[in-house]
Amino acid sequence: MDKNAIEKMAKAIDGYRDDVIRLQTELCKRPALGPDNEGDGEIEKVEFLKEYLASIGFSDIQQYNAPDKRVPSGYRPNVVALLPGRQKSPRVWIMTHTDVVPPGDLSKWTGDPWVLRVDGDKVIGRGTEDNQQGMVSSLLAAKAFKDTGVAPNLPYGLILCADEETGNEYGVRYLLEKHKSLFSKDDLIIIPDAGDHKGTMIEVAEKSILWIRLHTRGKQTHLRSHKKGSQRSERQHDPRGGRFLRRLPGASGVQTERREEGSADGGSGDGETLQGQDRGGLPADGNRCSTHATRCAGCHGDRASDQGSAQAKAEAHGNRWGNCRQVLPRRRLLLCCMGNPG
Repeated sequence: MDKNAIEKMAKAIDGYRDDVIRLQTELCKRPALGPDNEGDGEIEKVEFLKEYLASIGFSDIQQYNAPDKRVPSGYRPNVVALLPGRQKSPRVWIMTHTDVVPPGDLSKWTGDPWVLRVDGDKVIGRGTEDNQQGMVSSLLAAKAFKDTGVAPNLPYGLILCADEETGNEYGVRYLLEKHKSLFSKDDLIIIPDAGDHKGTMIEVAEKSILWIRLHTRGKQTHLRSHKKGSQRSERQHDPRGGRFLRRLPGASGVQTERREEGSADGGSGDGETLQGQDRGGLPADGNRCSTHATRCAGCHGDRASDQGSAQAKAEAHGNRWGNCRQVLPRRRLLLCCMGNPG
């Protein structure tokens, strides 16, 4: 995407303040609580979102319903929408979730958690941060494409999942198990559900966590004559285990020791010991992944101290994540969705 197109998009996004407020107002007043949180699911919120997607230029809008007899509709809706790009692949996906957590103790709120309030450049209400901040940003990036007539370099897709707050069984897990052909191994996926209040945090994505069980043998000795025994772990300077772990390909360097129940302790214990190593394996193309892992503003930062107000602290007290405030999105946070890593 050339510089002129980016500037054109940026100018449009800079004028979307009122759109942010309108969207957040509509989303906030539709509580999307799962049955585990004594709610009826996400259907009302999803119906609104599908209408909005159509209004901003999406013609390819698919709904995938995960059966759930606990809600009145009988299913939990997941929506996948796609805008075509100049290239056919890979696709850039923004994945957010439609469900929210309960408001908690209502006495800790200074207003109705389901009625949006605006305080300067902040919006207050349940769900505005977790995860409507990312959802609104991704929707307005798509709106900017439509308003400016700029075509994305890569296909631009949105994944609106149910059931993130209570296990993902009826959300992204359902999509991956029942409709895995939706995604390819080369697709880029952004999940704007973490970050800092300035919107500048970049998180390097990890494929998974690799647990390694080291099973080594040692010879019992007393601590006063420990040199006569044999040490049993990397922690005890076992050269074989240490060299093995350090040579693991793609290791992130993050290491957490986990000694399994029933295994011998360090020091001079005899017999056998089991040791776990927590290593995050990085993707082969780490730079590319980190570029597209930029998080949007107003995410899970320090909600109370960031805002520095008793009101924010009181509202955050209602839930561990306290998703009461969202920084209105800045243009650079939306431009990260355009398929142009630069």
